[in-house]
This record gives sequence, C-alpha cells and structure tokens, in this order.
Amino acid sequence: TVVSDNGPQYSSHQYKTFAKDWGFQHDTSSPRYPKSNGFVESATQTVKKTIKKALQSGDDPCLALLALRSTPGTVNSPSPAFKLMNRHLRTPLPSVKTEKISPTLLGSQKVKECHVQHSKNLRPRKEGQSVRIRDGKTWHVKGKVMERV
Repeated sequence: TVVSDNGPQYSSHQYKTFAKDWGFQHDTSSPRYPKSNGFVESATQTVKKTIKKALQSGDDPCLALLALRSTPGTVNSPSPAFKLMNRHLRTPLPSVKTEKISPTLLGSQKVKECHVQHSKNLRPRKEGQSVRIRDGKTWHVKGKVMERV
C-alpha cells in the first residue's frame, strides 16, 4: 500500500496502471490536513532534524541519513534499509546484533525494571527493635536489632 497526499503525480492514468500491474494499492490522505498522515509527517521531521544536526556539527549529511536508514524502528522490526535490500548495511556507527540477545535475558531485564519501579526502601530499624529473619523460604526466626552499622 502506498499512502500519498493526493498530489497530481499520483492521479494520472499511467500511475494507476502502474499500481495495478505491480499489485499494490494507492490510498490517499487529505492534502490540506497533514495531521491525517501523521506517520509520514513524523518521518519527514526526523529526516529534517537529522540533516540539520549533521550540517551544524560539520558531519556529512549522507552518512547521517545512512545511519538513520540503518536504524531499526523497534526491537522486532528491521531497519528501512534491510526491508529494501534484505541485507544489513555497513555504517560507521557501532551496532548491536539483536539476534544474539536471548529472549530470557530481555525478559529478566523487564522483570528487573518492573521490580525497581514498584519497590520501596525499607525503614531504618532502631536498636532493641524486634525483627524476623529469613531462614530459607520462611520468616520464622525471631531476632532483635543489637546495633546499627
């Protein structure tokens, strides 16, 4: 599916024939209301910011765009360059191979983040206060705070 703003280049008979021959659908959004095509507007803004930052820092805008196109959208989604060419491009940026990260490791990281988010610090204990001490899986051992360290 191709989504466009209903421009004149997409309304010709030749383009409609091309779309039919290649088997894709052409959907249009409102040309006077860019919010209706938010995904494209967001992508355009990202590209403009990338080029602007590259020019301000004196870097090559082409390398910045190469890095942007080689960056995956999410953890499970391949990069735009991989979708187009079915291979990973070499870029000057270091990359992390997500295939090497085990699902159990990702799951344990999520559990840890959830624990940190919902945990709270214990109140400090006073000398002479009665406490329970964990003995294996139970809290049956009684104790008393002798001194604070």
